[in-house]
Amino acid sequence: MKSKKIVALVLSAAMVVGAASMFAACKPEEDGPGGTTGPEFQVDNEVYHCAGSSKGPEGSLYEQGWNEKAEGATEKVTFVKDAAVTNENVFKLEMKLYAGDEFKIVKATTGWTWELTTAAFVDAQEDDTYNWVVKNDDDQIVFRSVSSSNSNITLNEGMDGIYEFTLKTNPAATEHADQYKISYKLVEKIDKLRIPYNMEVWGDLNGFGFGSNKIAMTNKDGIWSTVIDITEKDLVRKEDGTKITTGEEYTGTKYSAVYVSNVGDGETDEDVKVFVDANAKKATVRVDGEDVEANLLTAGKWNVTFDQNTKTVTFAEIKDDWNIVAGAKEVKLEAQTDGTWQGTLELTEAATGVKLVNKGGEDADVTIGDLAAGTWLVQYNPETGKVRYDTNHNFYLTGSLYGWGDGPKGDAPKLTESETEGIWEVIVDWSTETDNILFKVVEGNFIEGATAWHGHWAENQHPDGNMDDHSEGGNFKVAPGKYRITFDASTKKIGYELITDAE
Repeated sequence: MKSKKIVALVLSAAMVVGAASMFAACKPEEDGPGGTTGPEFQVDNEVYHCAGSSKGPEGSLYEQGWNEKAEGATEKVTFVKDAAVTNENVFKLEMKLYAGDEFKIVKATTGWTWELTTAAFVDAQEDDTYNWVVKNDDDQIVFRSVSSSNSNITLNEGMDGIYEFTLKTNPAATEHADQYKISYKLVEKIDKLRIPYNMEVWGDLNGFGFGSNKIAMTNKDGIWSTVIDITEKDLVRKEDGTKITTGEEYTGTKYSAVYVSNVGDGETDEDVKVFVDANAKKATVRVDGEDVEANLLTAGKWNVTFDQNTKTVTFAEIKDDWNIVAGAKEVKLEAQTDGTWQGTLELTEAATGVKLVNKGGEDADVTIGDLAAGTWLVQYNPETGKVRYDTNHNFYLTGSLYGWGDGPKGDAPKLTESETEGIWEVIVDWSTETDNILFKVVEGNFIEGATAWHGHWAENQHPDGNMDDHSEGGNFKVAPGKYRITFDASTKKIGYELITDAE
């Protein structure tokens, strides 16, 4: 049979346990670990998935992503066991893969473990530079460099196609390398996926110098956009676009050279060219030994947009300058990349008529109202006109009933100051629950989220000192009931008291 170039995929050298690897497409599969010639056979009821990323929406991994939840996997990326084979465990999976697609094979029912390594593929070899190499005759069809992305299995250029993977397993094998064996075959060759546009901003950004930094742009209906922040350290260009050299002072430099580049694999001139704002100041600069046209921008925040339909770039300086004004006190808000403005207002005493004032734009003032003494975080969204504000230090419950990650941002119960100085409290009714409740006290606010977690770390933090009965993984554990929960802001100690309502 005439050999064809086929794909090869690789896993991390760091994950490798033994040597072995892949079949070439036209080679017959062999018995081995998990088959009749391997160790004693044992039925495998595990569920195996592929998790990863695909460049193309038709790729089998496109929707799945790196979802570390078994229930998030789809039929496209789940191996199906061959029920007709009873003397060995044979699982099969067919996937459409494009060059550059990356994935790993995982066991789902045992906690989503990244179980299978390069050693599971037949005939893969590690070369003297610690790369994994798979060849079909004399052609190298895949390799996994030690510096590759997260040590994932990666499809090589020119290998786009539909592939069938066969996984044979035997849990009875004592050696990891004998527990799994994977082979594959090319079912159908497919055309290379063409991604004509993938836009990035390049230039003198974040104080690192030209060409050493890039910022990705997001795409919505062909309009690519992002926000860049040009600081004083980025102003390394003179009026004519020349850049200061190492050791030179910044005298006479007041510009940063920036342009938008298409890093997709487009094949036409308009797809791959460098784009600049025709209406902004421009200069020709040297990048990697080549002349490139770039815009010269001054310090400040800039909205960058690229219109895929008209092939035009716009650099628009963000001229808004939102400030919090509370009587004689004034605090500048900082522009965020999501379009909001955020700042911190510290009040030593209550203030009335607090408002937001835009000193750089045409938008009208926004009234907040009266605020008590304390430290306040303020967030403003000019697009929606919504103002959010919260004290800097709040205490919330988080746990099995409210989620563990975003207590301050959700509906978790909030503790309030009690009559005793420094003691915060909340009453919760968990009487209708059927299982034990796990909780911690989290400190934070709706903008920053959780800034500190306070849990079950010392015996004197709960009534009877019995950590085994009242803790689990550093969390408090209580039976269903109605409780008063307290938190000492000074000692960070947590207490709880079961409440019995009078009939």
